Amino acid sequence: GASHYGTVAHSLRQGSYDASNSFRPVNTGYGVVNSIGMPCLLGVQLAKRCGVNDPVVNDMIERAKMFYASYAKRGAIPYGEHEAYDPRHENNGKSGLAAIVLDNDPVYGSQAGFFVKMALASGDTDRDLGHTGAYFNYLWAPMGVQRGGPAAVQEYFKKISWLLDLHRRWNGGFIYDSYSENRAPNGSQYYDYRMSTAVLLTYALPLQSLHITGRDSTGSLALSAGEIGDSMAVEDYDENSRTTAQLVGDLANWSAKIRRLAAIELGDRTIDTATRDEIRAKALDVNGNSRYGAVQALGEMNDTGFTAQLVSLLNDNDGYVRTLAAKALQLFGSSSKTPYRATMMTTLVSRDRPAFPVDPADPLQFDQAALINNIFGSGSFANSRTEMDTLISQVGSQLFFDALKVASRHPIGIARGKITNLYKVLTPAEVDLMAPELVDMVALGSDADRMFSLEVRNEALKAMGRSLVADAVPAAMQAIDGSNSWGGFHENLLTSLVAYGGSSTLVTPDPDVEAFAQRYLTGGTVEEAQALLNAIAADTNPTPPVSYKSIASATADHPNVDTTTNTTTLRVTAADLAEGDSIFTWTKLSGPGAVTFTPNGTGAAASTLTFGGTPGVYQFQVTMSDSRGFTEAYATVSVNLIDSGGQDVIPPYLNPAIWASAPAPVGGFSVTMTAMTATDPSGVEYYFDCTSGGGHDSGWQDS
Repeated sequence: GASHYGTVAHSLRQGSYDASNSFRPVNTGYGVVNSIGMPCLLGVQLAKRCGVNDPVVNDMIERAKMFYASYAKRGAIPYGEHEAYDPRHENNGKSGLAAIVLDNDPVYGSQAGFFVKMALASGDTDRDLGHTGAYFNYLWAPMGVQRGGPAAVQEYFKKISWLLDLHRRWNGGFIYDSYSENRAPNGSQYYDYRMSTAVLLTYALPLQSLHITGRDSTGSLALSAGEIGDSMAVEDYDENSRTTAQLVGDLANWSAKIRRLAAIELGDRTIDTATRDEIRAKALDVNGNSRYGAVQALGEMNDTGFTAQLVSLLNDNDGYVRTLAAKALQLFGSSSKTPYRATMMTTLVSRDRPAFPVDPADPLQFDQAALINNIFGSGSFANSRTEMDTLISQVGSQLFFDALKVASRHPIGIARGKITNLYKVLTPAEVDLMAPELVDMVALGSDADRMFSLEVRNEALKAMGRSLVADAVPAAMQAIDGSNSWGGFHENLLTSLVAYGGSSTLVTPDPDVEAFAQRYLTGGTVEEAQALLNAIAADTNPTPPVSYKSIASATADHPNVDTTTNTTTLRVTAADLAEGDSIFTWTKLSGPGAVTFTPNGTGAAASTLTFGGTPGVYQFQVTMSDSRGFTEAYATVSVNLIDSGGQDVIPPYLNPAIWASAPAPVGGFSVTMTAMTATDPSGVEYYFDCTSGGGHDSGWQDS
């Protein structure tokens, strides 16, 4: 059930694995839960140690490790396919889990070490907080600390032993009792998880008798005394008691939580010019260790005088710097960023990259997501029709729509969601311009974090519906069939299809919308499916929908072919606004003999037609389709196969001849003219005849 990123969700993934970098199995429904996915990864790793050796399993392990390792230095691993969680060092035990699953892998040694320190730093208040409760912090954080060595475990145990004593009961068991966030629904235990399990595993750490308690660890993640001290020092951090100079120093802290708190506190204080300049210099020092915190601080300080430099950092080589620079700019008012709007949008477009293969340093492209929020989010450059028109007038239509397309293709749903309001106000011409992105938005959705892309997908459908775009109908049907109904997704798409009425039945090939709607006359979609069926029945004179595919012409190089030649080339001129990978398939509709097409069923717009030798008139059809499989376009062409008995009786093609450039005087005594190039198996000569005025004929010539 793992996605391309190695993540696991509430539901099984959508899509299948094909061992390439282009496949897209993604999670559906409410979304990814890393508190589930990481134990799943651990379980698969243990299965591999027990002898399971499968390329698919091995690849899943590597994908998942790469994904979780990418959060190192940014903060704790979040709930799902989201940004790092930097308010705490531990987040439902995932810092501890990361240390375990990344242990013994030299590729991820530094990242694993970071998460060991995160788990160790969570021994106080961070340990007792978690989404739905603290149990998984109790369970996994100590085992992550164990990778840091006996000295780290000793310091951690000093912090938590008093609470373990309070958990202990007279009968030797332990009760779940979170002192700051007790959300245990079953009183003495956390759902079906017993507190005794978490506590006894903690006490068993010195034995190292299990994989999770360190039996198989090489000890490569053992922390030095200094690293242990650094980890313990941040537990009781109080930014309010720090001097301004100390806060500036804290911007270099290893902990994302401490850097964040220091930056926020600096933003709340009055900062003198010398200190401001010091922070600015740290933000630009590529060799310094304060860059992350300094960039955050400048945003919190609302240092709009540094706007140009922050904009330049959007192109920094460090993706995390790019992300933090965009987030800092988001804290500034739009007026300070207005002079840089074109630069920011150009940066977004120039840094566009495909979702797959993923970027190991930033699989979900958080740098681009933060920049999209600056440009299209609430309070940004353009989040309404009025703002959109203003921005287009400032930066030009080409740059604006290039940027909008990049936002439409971003891997995570929350970034795509920023453009929802703009989809609501697209004109028909703009819908056509955005055709590839709109079709895929409906049919496929985002590659990650899909729970936040439901509304924008529906708005994409409605935008195409306003123009009765045929491709949107099967795209919506695929979206509904390929997902669960969380968040009213099925109901909303069915409601949007109602606008098509009977037009939905005229899509070619016929997707059988009525049978589709019948299947959804159950559960929570009864009302919406029935409304769609009613709209189809009421629309007795439906307007044909408009397909993004069109064929301008289908022609034969020689519409008349002699049996001695027996072949010609068929050509198609076509277009697809949705930019699908067009496939052209030729078939014989009528004619007395057998024929072959070479190639056929490919993206080639030309196909060599070879006859079996039986004279007569043949009619052929070309069908234009693509890998999406939503719509098709058709055209026909006729070719006459003639048995001339060996005589050259078929005139050249074109027949009759036509001008490429009509006769025109040159000087006072000459005329120039050019005929459209003709073709014939026997070769072609041209004769230009002066039909009036007493001029000269050209005589036969070969050009």
